[in-house]
Amino acid sequence: MSDPLSLLREQFVNKKPLAHDDTHITIGDLKFPRSILTTYKQDRGRGAPYPLDALYYLLQKPHLAGATKTRAYKEECKLHNFQSVLIADQKDVLAYLTGKQETSQYLVSVEELTTIVPQPSEAPVTAKAAEKAAGEKRKREEPTLDMTDEKMVEAKKDLEIRLDSMAPSLLHGPEEKKKARVPPLDELNVAIEPTTSPYILADAAVTRSILEKERSHLTRTTCLHTRNGKDFKQLHEILRGAIASRKSASGAGSKSKAAASAASNRPTSSALPAAGQRRDRYNVSGVEAFKAAGMDATLLQAEQQGSSLLSSTQNQSSAPSKRSVDAPITIKRAPQNVEPIILVPQAASAVITKWNIKDLLEKGQYKTREEQKKAGYKPEERISVMHQEEGPNGTIHTYHYKVVDSAENMKKEDWPRVVAVFMQGPEWQFKQWDLSSFGGKLVNMFQRTCGVHIIFDKEQPHENAKKFSVKMLAMSRSKRHLDGQVRTGFWDHLKYHNRLASQIREKQHQDKARQSGRA
Repeated sequence: MSDPLSLLREQFVNKKPLAHDDTHITIGDLKFPRSILTTYKQDRGRGAPYPLDALYYLLQKPHLAGATKTRAYKEECKLHNFQSVLIADQKDVLAYLTGKQETSQYLVSVEELTTIVPQPSEAPVTAKAAEKAAGEKRKREEPTLDMTDEKMVEAKKDLEIRLDSMAPSLLHGPEEKKKARVPPLDELNVAIEPTTSPYILADAAVTRSILEKERSHLTRTTCLHTRNGKDFKQLHEILRGAIASRKSASGAGSKSKAAASAASNRPTSSALPAAGQRRDRYNVSGVEAFKAAGMDATLLQAEQQGSSLLSSTQNQSSAPSKRSVDAPITIKRAPQNVEPIILVPQAASAVITKWNIKDLLEKGQYKTREEQKKAGYKPEERISVMHQEEGPNGTIHTYHYKVVDSAENMKKEDWPRVVAVFMQGPEWQFKQWDLSSFGGKLVNMFQRTCGVHIIFDKEQPHENAKKFSVKMLAMSRSKRHLDGQVRTGFWDHLKYHNRLASQIREKQHQDKARQSGRA
């Protein structure tokens, strides 16, 4: 029996070609099954013998050996359907197969290998013999039918009767049965020499039965054909009348040709959706459609009355603009000494800094410090984050939040205005913080404010983040379309703990009302 491992080593040392396919490995003129076992035992001689494909592929990919490239090596083996070699054996296997050492202490004899695991019965074959065996074609086995059987004779007679009766019953026209594409039996015998193959006779019988059930397919041209010579004059008259009435309606009420041409270039009021009318195509009311297009109620009313949008907007430019009463939005800028404060780390290694806090909390877009520098962005001395919040009466206001990254810029009266803290983790982040407003303890500060710790996915949070009441938010390193979830999670966290600017302002109004009521 040939030892495939010795042949593999000899072939590689002599720099002779090696090849493989899905099932075999070619070594010289011999082909071995990929799963054949070799005389090299796994796990430093303690395991089972290695299959040939594992040692062969490691020899083809020596640059993937080693502990640092284990993941890449495993993925390559899985991709090309090869078994892998253990890390503990890779160095010794390469040294033996490349000829750096003459033998290995983990090798066993061929006789001992047969006693450990029985080898597959398939023996190695030469490449020429394999090509010759693959080139031989298997003889075709045709089905045999007993034409003398009574059932076959009756079926043949019935088929001839049906074919003879089918020819005169064929009708013309697109809605009738289509003409048979197979000629009758007498013409078939003249055109084609008769055959005695039972396979062809059986196939012809099945084909004729299928053709009998077929119907001609209608096209967009044949479906307009009429039988009795009818035409569509009445339909033409209806269309001409509809077009004429539409033109007259579009030109009605015009005083001059210029006004008529201007009216014909824009849709009439009848074509526009009314306030309570639903559109046929999109099933959306006129008010909703104009709101979606950014048009308020004033422009909608002007358009329904037949006036031009441009002229109506120009005439109303001098008057104060009216916003829709459904969702009024105003920007409320509180004095700078009462704005809520958001604290961020000052370290350049932090995930959230003053370089990217504004884009993340306003637009839901995260950018690193290096990306912002390449784009030419430079943070201002005073950074404000705007956020739209709904008031108690349903109105929407935009509030400002002050961003601070250094405790040196904080006064003693500023600390009670802190609503959120982005925690990086190390203790040096909290040095020089004036915690007198929180009883001198950092724990009390995170209980009264909203602590947030943002980490990238598949990363463990900092140990200090587990000691305090901090919200963990995971961010993807590459999927930037998921940054909006981090933005929503931050504002929802503030809303849950009543730390939004609108909630704080409403609480202040309630406290003043209580004090005035007591007085």
